[in-house]
Amino acid sequence: MIPDAHSDSVLLAHILECIERIEEYTGGDSTAFLGLPIVRDAVLRNLQVLAESTQRLSEGVKATESDIPWIEIAGFRNVLAHNYLGISLEAVWTVIEQDLPQLAEPLSAWPQGLRPSPTDIRTSWMSASDWPGVAQVAAIESARSRRGGAF
Repeated sequence: MIPDAHSDSVLLAHILECIERIEEYTGGDSTAFLGLPIVRDAVLRNLQVLAESTQRLSEGVKATESDIPWIEIAGFRNVLAHNYLGISLEAVWTVIEQDLPQLAEPLSAWPQGLRPSPTDIRTSWMSASDWPGVAQVAAIESARSRRGGAF
């Protein structure tokens, strides 16, 4: 998909849909996520799709919200896709509980069907280090890669 105004709108809506599904599946409680494999599988898949969708957004959209840790989100997707046996479920829960609301807030502010522009988006993001779950998963993955192994 070549990024353009229409594909950006579709991707933004899709990202928000993934967040809504995750909220629906977990009910905001870690019990179902940690205890039920079917819920965990559905949530992990939606996180992976969400992160992949962020990679497909145009550079213009990403530049509009430069404080969103786009690279770290892409790295998180890579961990989910390629290091699925070594995922810390507690770290993923931190992403769900703390990082997804921070992502959903400005994306929800973008008018549907319109190309996002700086005037359409609130730019009150924290730095990437303030995304505890994504930062934690990225740190774990970085440590593993320095050791030369996947686990």
